[in-house]
Amino acid sequence: MQFVKALGVSVHNWKVMVKALFCQLLIIALVITCANLLFSDLSQQVSQIMESLQLGEFFRTVITDISEGSFNSSEFAVQLQDMIDRITQSIQSLPNFLNRVELSYIIAIIIVCIYRMLVSATDVTVAYQLNEFMTSNARRPFTWYFFKKFGKSLRFTLLQFVISGPMDLLIIFGVAGFYVMFLVAFKWWAIIPALLLGLVLYTIRHVFLAFWLPTIAATDAVSVYNALRDGIAKLMYCFWKVFWKNFVILLTVVLLSVGVVILTRNLPETLNTSMVTLVATSIISLVGFFTMKCVNMAEYFKANNRPFFYKRFNVYGTEIVRKKAVK
Repeated sequence: MQFVKALGVSVHNWKVMVKALFCQLLIIALVITCANLLFSDLSQQVSQIMESLQLGEFFRTVITDISEGSFNSSEFAVQLQDMIDRITQSIQSLPNFLNRVELSYIIAIIIVCIYRMLVSATDVTVAYQLNEFMTSNARRPFTWYFFKKFGKSLRFTLLQFVISGPMDLLIIFGVAGFYVMFLVAFKWWAIIPALLLGLVLYTIRHVFLAFWLPTIAATDAVSVYNALRDGIAKLMYCFWKVFWKNFVILLTVVLLSVGVVILTRNLPETLNTSMVTLVATSIISLVGFFTMKCVNMAEYFKANNRPFFYKRFNVYGTEIVRKKAVK
């Protein structure tokens, strides 16, 4: 029942999700425009590197081979090593004024950091909007919260990158080590438990920070760091309840994304298969992660014994009161 109520919150706040997406796209467009104006050579080379790596085609091939039962672990190892070599060479080729390899890696880390911060730029705003809706069944303008909490959003995105970045690297190396360890015993089937392990670890990583945004929005006077500490402390009492719900959502996102990859492999040549796949999987991911925010917010309210609205109620007379207040 709690899970259904949380889904109701996401359904009745779909406009917040669309506004967050539009705001993120606008910020990314502004950043890319400024980068092209100030660092034209670097931005052009980064774009060329991303196109030459063909990461989307690599993952499409792996997913297709697994679904068809033609996955070859030896070929996968060679392709993966080739991909790693190309990424390394691409990073080393990034231009810098000192012509030092170390500086190229620093530039690559900064680019990843900026991307991660841009993706999370509206998380705090969304959390405040959801908290206000669930608390009072009201909602102030999205842009009002965005600019009012902009400083807190910057602190949150920076601290989130510092915390989640190393955790993501540990997950990648852990899954790769698990795959190599069991490759001899299970042969190509080792890729399936390795992917499941990666999904479980990624869910744990998300759940570990699940109450951070709800605590920021619900206790506005608390700093971002203290909200993280308080959120983790409260989460310990309901970790597994939050875990399985987040796991179901992430599993659904993965399965739908895999289905899109499989279904779009035979599209007509007139369509850009990579672009169609990217747009479809991005929409699925957007809806999935927004639903996770709503679920985590509902679980936070439950953990604190707070009632909440899960759908919109229209009370007669509220429009009259608003018009009088404006006058």
